[in-house]
Amino acid sequence: MSLSSAAAPALRPLQPWLWVAAGLAALYLPSYWNAAQGLWQTDEFGHAPLILPIVAWLFWQARHAVLQASDAPRGGPGWLLLALGLGFYALGRTAGLSSVEFASQPLIAAALLLLLKGPQALRAAWFAVFYLVFMVPLPGTLVDALTEPLKHWISIIVVDVLHAVGYPIGRSGVMLTVGRYELLVGASSRDIRLTASVDVAQATLLK
Repeated sequence: MSLSSAAAPALRPLQPWLWVAAGLAALYLPSYWNAAQGLWQTDEFGHAPLILPIVAWLFWQARHAVLQASDAPRGGPGWLLLALGLGFYALGRTAGLSSVEFASQPLIAAALLLLLKGPQALRAAWFAVFYLVFMVPLPGTLVDALTEPLKHWISIIVVDVLHAVGYPIGRSGVMLTVGRYELLVGASSRDIRLTASVDVAQATLLK
């Protein structure tokens, strides 16, 4: 018996996943390349390339649970999610809407898990699927709205600390006044998103 024929049965369960990997590479490598030339070079979205290896590691960690999950494919919800994800991808790709294009990733990932294995596999890899959300480039106005409470919280802490050490400081919203100087409490969108994504990963994995 040749080595290749002996290895064939062991590799057979992986064949669908190899086709999936090839399909995903064909879909998203051009997207990643375009983002690397522009979007990912900005301060707001420069964190996205750091999310990719984390996602890959999360899927790798879940591989045994996914492969050992019972085979109970769900064609209805699976095909629906896949159609929705591919629609998002096509719209984002043709219209140049990066937010829509990258929002297709968790939809397609969830759809493939449902189609190939079923709900048990999706539950096993749910966090890796969810983590893809951090690659979606949200509009700056939405990020500002979401981070505004954080800026207020930081400004309150700064005022309390400086008051404690005797500095004359006032606060109006996120604007601080120290003597004749005015300071605006701000935060880089990239830093906030990266910190949030890492904190979510740590909180989940260290449970």
